[in-house]
Amino acid sequence: MAYFEEITFNKNHHPDSLLGSEFIDCTFHGLDLTEEDLSHSKFIDCRFESINLSNAKLLSCTFRDCSFVNCKLIGVNWSNTYAISLIKFSSSVLDFSIFNELNMSNSHFDKCKMHEIDFFGTNLKGSEFLECDLLKTSFNEANLANSDLRGSIQYCIDHKFTNIKGAKLSLPEALTLFKSLEVEVS
Repeated sequence: MAYFEEITFNKNHHPDSLLGSEFIDCTFHGLDLTEEDLSHSKFIDCRFESINLSNAKLLSCTFRDCSFVNCKLIGVNWSNTYAISLIKFSSSVLDFSIFNELNMSNSHFDKCKMHEIDFFGTNLKGSEFLECDLLKTSFNEANLANSDLRGSIQYCIDHKFTNIKGAKLSLPEALTLFKSLEVEVS
């Protein structure tokens, strides 16, 4: 296993392989890692800036205290990770990604495009979804207790299948809760 600490990786300087490596306090900037195999790697306190990680393989990866800024993360199956905690996504595209049954409490999503994401059974307690576009994103059996979705758009949450106790919502999206109640609002 290769070990890297406090290194900035970019187009001119990057590791030959990310497979099975450990990265502590590293920055990844401007790399195209589409379909890259990151399996069995650890990323601790790392920052990803303007990275394309679409369709990357994350089998048994660890992401702790990592941030993704202006990244393209389309079609990533985060459910295959070993551990993911205190993760932040800002101004990124995460369309068609899967986060099923993960413990992602206190995660942060800010100004992200998140179409058709699957959060089935995911613990998102205390997480923030600020000004995100959540078109066709599924939160079935997820825990959104005490989460903040203010300013986010196009979400539809069914309270029968999702814990939303203490969640902060904004209008008009909060009105979608009436859909699951099968009532007509005039």
